[in-house]
Amino acid sequence: ETVAAANPDVVLVDMRSTPERGKTDSTLTDLSAMFPGLNTIRLHRTLQSDGKEWDISTVTGRGGRDTHYRWLYILIDDGTGEAEIAARSLKAAGIKRVAILTGGEQILRRGGRPGLETIKTREK
Repeated sequence: ETVAAANPDVVLVDMRSTPERGKTDSTLTDLSAMFPGLNTIRLHRTLQSDGKEWDISTVTGRGGRDTHYRWLYILIDDGTGEAEIAARSLKAAGIKRVAILTGGEQILRRGGRPGLETIKTREK
């Protein structure tokens, strides 16, 4: 977090689903609170693809070629692997500095800790 906060060339690309209303665990992690000072881009699905493809124009339309070579785009999904699909599209569009936050929203909620922690309970 400290390295990212001090680097203006890091851009978070938010691909997380909008939470469903009524679910208690549906609140998304606040990226601006977790990574203060970083630019964030919200990625949406294209309407023409019936929601199957990502609209990368919000990323490719920012800045020029020198910007795309300098900035590091970090893709954050729901932990579903969708970031890998978007990363391939971005690389095909000429954006070479792309990283994926493995585990996406799930790893953000755990603060980077592994997800296979066991909870021990006491027997009474």
